[in-house]
Amino acid sequence: MVDDDIDPSFDWDVIWALQIRSDPERSIQIEKGLRRGKLDVAFEPGKRQVVSKAIIDATTPFEWPPESRALQQQVRSDKTARQRVISKLGDALFE
Repeated sequence: MVDDDIDPSFDWDVIWALQIRSDPERSIQIEKGLRRGKLDVAFEPGKRQVVSKAIIDATTPFEWPPESRALQQQVRSDKTARQRVISKLGDALFE
């Protein structure tokens, strides 16, 4: 999970949120016994077709004071800078 200021289709945004906003001890929850999707290959053939999934909360913790939330916004690159990197490096970013 990410906040509204993170573009989930842009890998760098998601990785940034995971690094800055998540803490493994409080941010990761494992859900067991979930039914697998048709494209999910993370199961052993011949076993029950249930899997476990990790839910990672990479949102700004609600209990953080407003000044901490504002500081996080300041350390992020702006969309113009990200677009310059994408146009310069192109597909090499996503290989």
